[in-house]
Amino acid sequence: MNSLKVEILKQYSEKDAEELGILLKDLSPNFNGKPVEKKLLETIINSPDRAQLVARLEDPNFEPRIRIVGAASLNITMGIGAGVKGYLEDFVTDSNVQRQGVGSAMWEEMMIWFSEKDATYLNFTSHSSRVAAHKFYFSKGAETETTPFKVAVKRP
Repeated sequence: MNSLKVEILKQYSEKDAEELGILLKDLSPNFNGKPVEKKLLETIINSPDRAQLVARLEDPNFEPRIRIVGAASLNITMGIGAGVKGYLEDFVTDSNVQRQGVGSAMWEEMMIWFSEKDATYLNFTSHSSRVAAHKFYFSKGAETETTPFKVAVKRP
């Protein structure tokens, strides 16, 4: 019998860093499958305004038997005029378990976390090629209303 558990990581482990690195390859070719850097993951875990959400599935057909099949990085941002907002990065589920409720279970846990942080809105971006992800987001009430921008930060 399969068992799904969605949780916020409370401490760093090499196994989690390795599994997250492998999972992120499903999100973007920019990820190389290497473990998430320890310093980065510890920074997220130890911050009161950030969290690393993971979904673990126990399945006797897997090796290892329990593994991370979903992940999302959660952030709180604040502005004087904007108030408290949530920001979502790297929301991904293992392609082998999509359409089995993993994303929805993660979404519910994520919304609880943002609510506890007093966020009024959740902001995120998603590449135009991720059609299935967009369908999922719209089913959760997401709307598109702003144009995202990005610019490289120059290092001195």
